[in-house]
Amino acid sequence: MNLMLRVGTEVRFLDSVESSQILHVGDRRGTILPARRASGGKVLLATLPHDQLRDLYPDLPDHERATLIRELDDVRARGYALNIDGTERGVSAIGATLRNGNGTALAALSISAPSARFGPDRVGFFAAQLKAAVREAEQALADFPDA
Repeated sequence: MNLMLRVGTEVRFLDSVESSQILHVGDRRGTILPARRASGGKVLLATLPHDQLRDLYPDLPDHERATLIRELDDVRARGYALNIDGTERGVSAIGATLRNGNGTALAALSISAPSARFGPDRVGFFAAQLKAAVREAEQALADFPDA
């Protein structure tokens, strides 16, 4: 499980908890990735209005920006984002937004796993685990609406 913040067009990993399985994704603390490729970055970008996305990516060709906006609309509707080998070959992830008591997006939580263990049949399982973790964290944050 990873905790990350979006800073401009990047996401920064603040904390990680590694799996106890032998084959796992290592600690990502300190890692910086493009927000539009990382699952946590995608969910945080999906909280922004389209005009703000255009401002963040002024040099992105129109067709790529349109594709990004469509993907982020899907992320918003689904409630989570996927990154299948998008930032590192052999690593996949699912991310969701972490909100404070006022509903403001603060950060993202993600679950990373080797792609060999992240097939389409496992997305539902990972999504349920992620939603439970987000729910627990948001309950803890509910007492701090200005966080």
